[in-house]
Amino acid sequence: MNDFIMNRPELVWFILGLILLLAELVLPGFVIFFFGVGAWITALVCLFSNPGFNLQALIFAVTSVIALVIFRKMIQNKFIYNKDDRSGEVEDEFTGKEAVAVA
Repeated sequence: MNDFIMNRPELVWFILGLILLLAELVLPGFVIFFFGVGAWITALVCLFSNPGFNLQALIFAVTSVIALVIFRKMIQNKFIYNKDDRSGEVEDEFTGKEAVAVA
């Protein structure tokens, strides 16, 4: 089993990326997603070449941080409602009025 894992680093990186992407579904912050993407990019590099572990770790760290810096704000704006953005609000005659709830 240990030989299989050592001879298939792309599989290990793919599974790690999948775990990180699934963890993003239950943890807030939208940061872990980019480390999952970095793990998948590392898996692709390992699939087509045979880098050593130090280079794999460097690829993982660099691609994760670059993806985080470049894409986080863009993706956050797509999925998370911005309170300052009023373009999606619907206003009607009841907006801002007081109401009494009757049981």
